[in-house]
Parts: sequence; C-alpha cells; structure tokens
Amino acid sequence: LSISKMNYCLNSYEQRSCEIALEDLEKDKAIPNELVVELTKVQNKTFSAWSRAKSKGNFSIVRPALEDLVQITIEAAKHRRQPQHETLYSCMLSDFVKGSSESSLVDISAYLKHALVPLAKRIMEESPFANAKNFLISKDKSDTFNIEAQKDLSLYVLKALGFSENNMRVDTSAHPFTIAITPADDVRITSRFSPHNAQTGLFATIHEWGHALYEHNLTSKTMGFDTPLNRYLDLAAHESQSLFWERMIAQSRPFIKWLTPRLVQNLGYGTGMNSESVNYNDIYKSVNAVSPNLIRVEADEVHYPLHVLIRFELERDLVNGELQVKDLPEKWNHLYQEYLGVSATNDSDGCLQDVHWFTGMYGYFPSYTLGAMYAAQLYRQVCFFNLCCFNILNQFTYSIYIYV
Repeated sequence: LSISKMNYCLNSYEQRSCEIALEDLEKDKAIPNELVVELTKVQNKTFSAWSRAKSKGNFSIVRPALEDLVQITIEAAKHRRQPQHETLYSCMLSDFVKGSSESSLVDISAYLKHALVPLAKRIMEESPFANAKNFLISKDKSDTFNIEAQKDLSLYVLKALGFSENNMRVDTSAHPFTIAITPADDVRITSRFSPHNAQTGLFATIHEWGHALYEHNLTSKTMGFDTPLNRYLDLAAHESQSLFWERMIAQSRPFIKWLTPRLVQNLGYGTGMNSESVNYNDIYKSVNAVSPNLIRVEADEVHYPLHVLIRFELERDLVNGELQVKDLPEKWNHLYQEYLGVSATNDSDGCLQDVHWFTGMYGYFPSYTLGAMYAAQLYRQVCFFNLCCFNILNQFTYSIYIYV
C-alpha cells in the first residue's frame, strides 16, 4: 500500500492519518508473533514480582524476572530498529519521544547535570526556599488533613480552571492518571490524597488536569474524531501540558495568592492554621520549597530533573550492556549520593520505586524532563507576549483559560 498512489483522493489530514497508521502497522509487524507472546508473559511475570519486591523492599525478589525482561525487550527492539535509529536505545526512545535520539539526550543531560548540581547546592546554602517549612505536609504525621476537604479544594480549583462535570469527572486511585474514553465527551481524572500531605493530592489533581485538557482539546471535526492523527504527539508533549499547569501556573505567586483563602478555609482546622497565622507567602514557600529527597514523584522543581537523569543513565547502561541487573541497586545509590547527596536505606525507596522498567518501558523517563523543558518554554512565550494577565488577580483564571 502506497500513500503516494492515494494522494489524489486524500486531503492532507487523511494522508497524514494513513501515514501514521502504516508506521504503527510496520512497527507491530516487525516483531515475530512468538516473541510478542513471550514478551507479554515476561512483562506480566516481572510486574507481579516487582509488586512483591516493592512491598518487602527487597530487589532480589524481582531480579531474575527483570534480567529476562531486559533481554527480551532488547531482542524486540532489535527487530523494530530502523535506519533512522542511531542506537538500540534510540529505537526504544522513539516509542515515547518522537524525533529524539540517544546522542541528543546525552547532550541535554550533560548540560542539565552541569547546571543543576551546583545550582541545587547553592540554593540549599543561600535560598530562603531551602528546607522551607511546608504548611501542607505533616513531617511527624501529628497533623491530619481531612480527605474530603482536600477533594473539595481540588474540585474547586479544577472548576476555576475550566473543568466541566458535563464531560469530565474526578475519582481517586492508588496512582493518579488520566484517561480519555472519548476526548470530546468523556475524559476522566484520578488523584490520590493523604491525611498527612495536602500538597500531593492538590498538585497531582492539577497535573492530571493538564493531561485531561490536552486530551479534551485533541478532538477536531477537521482531523476526525477517531483517527491516528487525532491523538497526542508523544509523551513529552503530553507531559509538557500537565507540568505547565502544575509547575508554571499552580506554583506561581499569583495563583497561590488567589488559592490561599480557600485553602485555609478548607484545611485550616486540620493543621492549626488560620487566616491570621498563615499568609500566601507562607504557602508559596511551602509549595516551592527545595530539598533533596529519594522519591522522584515528590521531588521539587530543582531536583526533579536529576532524578530523571539518574534513571536515563541507568537504563541506557542496561540496554547497552554496560550495567548488569544484579548491580542496579548499588549503582542507583551511588548516583543518588553523587547527584543529590542522599541514599536509599531500602530498595523500595531506591530502584524499585518506579514501575516503568518492570513493565519493559525503557526510554520513557526522558519524556518527563523534556516535558518540563517544553513547559518552561511555553510559559516564557506566554509571558513574553503578555497573553496572561498575571498581575490582575481578578482576571487570573479567565486569562489562563482563554489564552493557553
């Protein structure tokens, strides 16, 4: 089947849809059926072993299965590798970040490492945001935040940002995610809430709102409601939308100033806070506090790229044969000590904390950092063109919703 032979009867949208469909078909056909079956079995086996290993904090439980999964994932990538993929890892990366390559990410990572490691150290030594008191997190778990009050606050924020119960809904789950059943009519968000951490639930919800808004706005009568063209570009693009709302908007000073009265109203009694004792500057410092930690999904904006950088280096070495699975925990702790100055005391807080490698998703992690970089550039352009009236509090929500 040749798209060029069909050009005379297809418009540009239809042509591109056919091209994407054929690309997907060729990728699926490249892997032998028996290998697909075996890969699926090993993925399921490894995921199950990972669940047990993480609950016990013991990497050795999943190690044999992971060794098999790494090898069979490499074998599948060898079948799918195309001339444009400079390395096997580049082939894996293309599933998550279109048009990128291993060498380009090596360059980006080197730049980030050179810039962020000393920056993080300087912030920790000099900035008022270093280890700032967080009014939304109970360190000793002595304070509790009412779960229903947190849900109410999150829904209040979503509605202010444009959320409509006519075509969206919010539920709870063990891990936050977004799914578009039909993008125009049914997009669903899940979040999770902790009685000792009100920040996680609120910002996870706003993060998922970014994903949901992107999915909702993908649908177009022009491009068709259910065509290959009518889907997200790649995971880095998707992540840029969630991080734009979570990091660039929701952690900004104007947003926090707008949010604080309602936040205190919803959560104040659970923490001993009240409008006299806490102002928006306290909350602003709370959500932008900088401190190195072990857990990627709880990392601040400065340290987060370093978490991703560590994973990028490790998964490259696994794929390229420069790191053996048995040495993964030791290498993980070595890099965490080198880049962040912290080290896990158990495997659950170390190399078992993310599920990606244990389901065969190698090349996924760079999409997080690239998405954050895209979001920062989008935000800069929005501010440059003065599309959002951040200085006019009463127009805050309206301007963001209309112009972004």
